[in-house]
Amino acid sequence: ELAEYGRHEGEEFVHVIDGSMVLELEGAEPRLLETGDSAYYSAERPHLFRNASSKKVLRAVCVDSPPPTV
Repeated sequence: ELAEYGRHEGEEFVHVIDGSMVLELEGAEPRLLETGDSAYYSAERPHLFRNASSKKVLRAVCVDSPPPTV
């Protein structure tokens, strides 16, 4: 089953605790994030991530922030 791109207001930070993941941001090359790697991006940009770990276990923290208030 293929995942679909998601998008929402705000910003997103993801940090890989154990394993590896592929992060895809629309319009950019997929990025492999491994243990200790992080990424920060606008959550309004269509995105998805998937497990790429040979251990079949991925532990990551994903933090979403609301859009800034003006």
